[in-house]
Amino acid sequence: MGEGSKIEWTHHTFNPWRGCTHVSPGCEHCYAEALSKRNPAQLGTWGAGGERVIASESYWKQPERWNRAAEKAGDRHRVFCASLADVFEDRPELIEPRWRLFSLIADTPHLDWLLLTKRPENARVLGVGNFWLDINAWRLEQGLSVIPGGMTDIARDGLPNVWLGTTVEDQRRADERIPILLDTPAAVRFRAGGPGRVLDELPSADVGREVPRQLRPCSEARLDHRWRRERPEGAADGTRVGAVARRAGPRGGRAGVREAAREAAGHDVRADRMH
Repeated sequence: MGEGSKIEWTHHTFNPWRGCTHVSPGCEHCYAEALSKRNPAQLGTWGAGGERVIASESYWKQPERWNRAAEKAGDRHRVFCASLADVFEDRPELIEPRWRLFSLIADTPHLDWLLLTKRPENARVLGVGNFWLDINAWRLEQGLSVIPGGMTDIARDGLPNVWLGTTVEDQRRADERIPILLDTPAAVRFRAGGPGRVLDELPSADVGREVPRQLRPCSEARLDHRWRRERPEGAADGTRVGAVARRAGPRGGRAGVREAAREAAGHDVRADRMH
């Protein structure tokens, strides 16, 4: 489930953990859930009370190898993350693995990471400065250097190799999720209709790079017209901040490390604090 992905529009798949919980009709008949029942010890168990199985250390090192290969080839490789989980599922035991994932993404600049979620409200944490400060604090604890660049800039623009997508299996989910996706920092934004459905690229701050042919261009005007035309009158836009984003503030016991992360990055604390 790592190298040489069978998914047509990506080179590799990466699952930092396995297991998830249903959040909408698009989760019915989930192929990953069906697979997990064959080997729950490796693939996790579904549901709020299920277990999330974190990937092995050797598995976490695979993207570093892919990154070196892409750099040597002078090419960019795409990584789909995650096919057996949702990287923005809100669970306490996934906080540090999520820091590690985005730390890894920052360390693999020759890979474009396609993050597909049914929880875009939780993905808004990417625009919160404290989320990135927590990642830098975690990196210092691991003996790593901080992510270069200002945390304010990253929170505003996103990492240059993050492609953020959301699943819109019906009109209600389109109305709820697309506005949130468009309001979240990412190099490329896309939507998916579900397993086996074509992906659409949505308006982006950076559309100059090569995208797979399955990501058909979709202009902002066309998207806005279609969304407004089909949106039921009076429907809520669903732009709410999820619990993951709300928890992105300071945590007890980490204040000193957070300050060290700010100092090492050379940033003013007040400038980097975003609410």
